[in-house]
Amino acid sequence: MQLLHSVPIEIIENASAEICMRIINMEKLIAKTAGIVVYAAIQFEIRLDRFVNHALMKGTPVYYPRYNNSSHQYNIVKITHLKTDLSPGYLAIPEPNVGLHSVGEYTDISQFVWFIPGIAFDIFGGRIGRGKGFYDSLLNRYGGKKIGIGYDWQLTPRIPTNKHDIGLNSLISDKRYLEFEA
Repeated sequence: MQLLHSVPIEIIENASAEICMRIINMEKLIAKTAGIVVYAAIQFEIRLDRFVNHALMKGTPVYYPRYNNSSHQYNIVKITHLKTDLSPGYLAIPEPNVGLHSVGEYTDISQFVWFIPGIAFDIFGGRIGRGKGFYDSLLNRYGGKKIGIGYDWQLTPRIPTNKHDIGLNSLISDKRYLEFEA
């Protein structure tokens, strides 16, 4: 984990640019989706801003997680402007502004494509997040295609998983694209 906190900004920026271009060039990936769910990068995480701006310009609905202090869960919220619709939220992570409305729990977002960060990924679609299970909870409630986003050096042969862990359908790194059996 210490290695992750010491990633130089040049590496973050270069890998982020590479991954954003890889996603943008995979036009079929989002062409028929009802929307995309992305994360606001913190610390070492890959920044997807370039891709998000591209998706917004193409008219693809874009959603971010927002923490609900009452339920202690994240909900999904649609944004229309990357620069003005996000502000510091839970744990100072940027999330959609309070005035923007959450997607209803029973809204069918099973056709959404999720872009998910992680600490580590394996070659079977396993993922280690930050240990609180927020993405597993969201994915269990909403479903959709799950794509991990990370550096190639975060890929490991095998990650121990539990029954509540939700596996990925694919991984996009700065070096490659991997698909996993669902």
